[in-house]
Amino acid sequence: MEGNAQLILFEQESKRRCPQCKEEKILSTKYFGKDSSNKHGFRYECKLCSRNIWKKYKEKDGNREKLNQKWNDRYRKEQSLRYKYPEGLIYFIQNIETKSIKIGWAKQSPKGRMKKLQTGNESILKLIGLLPGDIGKEQQIQTKFYSTRKYREWFHYSDELKDYIEKYAQDNKDYNIESMATI
Repeated sequence: MEGNAQLILFEQESKRRCPQCKEEKILSTKYFGKDSSNKHGFRYECKLCSRNIWKKYKEKDGNREKLNQKWNDRYRKEQSLRYKYPEGLIYFIQNIETKSIKIGWAKQSPKGRMKKLQTGNESILKLIGLLPGDIGKEQQIQTKFYSTRKYREWFHYSDELKDYIEKYAQDNKDYNIESMATI
């Protein structure tokens, strides 16, 4: 008698009522999609209702191209804001171990950028120079030293680059390099 009672309880537990169509269906991958975030491991609505919900969403939202265009426009706007505010600083950060130099641009102080770079780098980084300028100026400098480019904004150490930094980025006490260099 106990075996039959357990079988009946198991059958009742293994069924689930879909909240959308109100039909009771067996709780299996045949009728319900998987969802590991739920305690029973399945979605709440059945597969048929899930498809209908998705179709309604797509019809209401319009086609995917419109949504992508909206996100692309937002991205372009954010990028254009960077170019609308040309005042900033071109920084030169050196990896002490490899002697590589990063030439980058920051809207304000490069201190936060340096912290992020240091987090992902086992070598010590040192801020060796700052130069007032915009993104265009930064790109001109990077183009000038293209022959020594290592990867993206990182450049191999060269006498020419060292001389450039000493000539143009030296004595920027207004930007307080020393306090930024010891992060």
